[in-house]
Amino acid sequence: MRKVKRWRFYCDFCNRAAGRVGTMLKHEKGCSMNPDRHCGICELNGSEQKAIAALTAVVEEHGNSCVKPLREITDNCPVCILAALRQFNAGIEHSDDPIFIVDFDFNVEMQEFWSEHNSGRDFPF
Repeated sequence: MRKVKRWRFYCDFCNRAAGRVGTMLKHEKGCSMNPDRHCGICELNGSEQKAIAALTAVVEEHGNSCVKPLREITDNCPVCILAALRQFNAGIEHSDDPIFIVDFDFNVEMQEFWSEHNSGRDFPF
């Protein structure tokens, strides 16, 4: 019988776990719950990443109909929209309030983003 101790590393923002420190450092840098996050999609698009305070202010102002204004302010970045929604929801208590619901599907948005991003590229295979 062998006994093995394995380290687990947890994100300080969302509690995601990983078995390698490098993996967790990379995740934390772009974690959608990190208020000082770095957006790789904005960098890939060449657009300027907006401050999370500005994005959560849009969510607070528009409520359930905030997706369209968020698309405009973020240059349609799905990760920035998700970060705004997650961080706004984390900052309010839902004890007696109705659940905050928007028409936004992150997986579908990312599939559309990658499809559009890769449509004009020539792949060597």
